[in-house]
Amino acid sequence: MASYKTLFNVNLQHSFFNESECRVLSFIPTNFTTRFLHNADLVIKTVKQGISVSYNTDFTKSLEAYFDDDIVLSFIIKSRDPYFYNYTDFDHVKGKSLYFNSAQTLEKDDELILSNENFVTAIDEKAIDDNVFDDILSKQDRISNPVGIVIIRLSDLITEDIIPSSYIAKKYRIKFNAKSTFWRYNLIKRNDIDYDKLFIQDIEQKIKFDQKGQVSLSNGVIANQIESDQAIMLKEFSDCQLNLIGIKDKKEKILIKRLNVPDTKQYKIEKEKKISDLYVYY
Repeated sequence: MASYKTLFNVNLQHSFFNESECRVLSFIPTNFTTRFLHNADLVIKTVKQGISVSYNTDFTKSLEAYFDDDIVLSFIIKSRDPYFYNYTDFDHVKGKSLYFNSAQTLEKDDELILSNENFVTAIDEKAIDDNVFDDILSKQDRISNPVGIVIIRLSDLITEDIIPSSYIAKKYRIKFNAKSTFWRYNLIKRNDIDYDKLFIQDIEQKIKFDQKGQVSLSNGVIANQIESDQAIMLKEFSDCQLNLIGIKDKKEKILIKRLNVPDTKQYKIEKEKKISDLYVYY
């Protein structure tokens, strides 16, 4: 029975998700890569945080035969979430895709970081018509504009003519940081009770909120606006515990426990400031 050992992993992380497990991105091997994996008896598996490629330890010659052929394995990164960029902290530009190449890595904690910095940034994007994508992206890929591609060169995995028994799998990493936005609550009154003051209380007392006064919303409704005094990182399951407090005749009353947190489907930029608007009826 064939025995397989890991040749390399590509680990995806995203601080937006619980335990940084990025569950919305997929690696799709190109046609050439799919054929090569088959011919060289390599097995690709989707794992918890990315992909793992293994080789047959009983038949390494099927891989060694390609050492002098400058083999490049290419994987297209696609997102299953159309709002991926809304909570991912790099300024994605339409018509660009991320480009990661094993020839250019940073080593940290026994991992090889494929991005230019510890986290993915706009520096890692290239125009979709850049020649680095030639022979990798199809016409349809260029139209759909994938999140990016990963290039793993065989020569970066093994530098000897024979795979040593002590071979240690290469561990590549791509890490996304979650976007941080200012949370702006638009408080809309739905009864006849007038409070002397409204404020938002962070139970853990880490976040402060500033009164912005009354504003007229696009539908003409008047709202009291309260905004965080700092940008707050977006999370899949936020641990923020915010209460809306009303003061009347010097007495405080909790009007709403555990206010909603921002929906990642939308945010706006005002004067270079990332804003998440929330609408609350009290």
